[in-house]
Amino acid sequence: MTFHRPVFVGDEVGIDAWIVRVGRTTLRIQAEVRRREREGEATMKATEGLFTFVATGPARRPRPIPPEDT
Repeated sequence: MTFHRPVFVGDEVGIDAWIVRVGRTTLRIQAEVRRREREGEATMKATEGLFTFVATGPARRPRPIPPEDT
């Protein structure tokens, strides 16, 4: 995770996230947070990160990610 600018109380915050990769048991998501000051119009990137999630089963062991419904 990379922090670019602080976010202050009263700022408007927007988050964009998208799937980067779907593996057999993992899912990688890129997220980007932008902020806009209460009295301003310009937006600035506040932070971004690449997150990896692991699908787990009842025994807390990795399990395959089910195929996407079409």
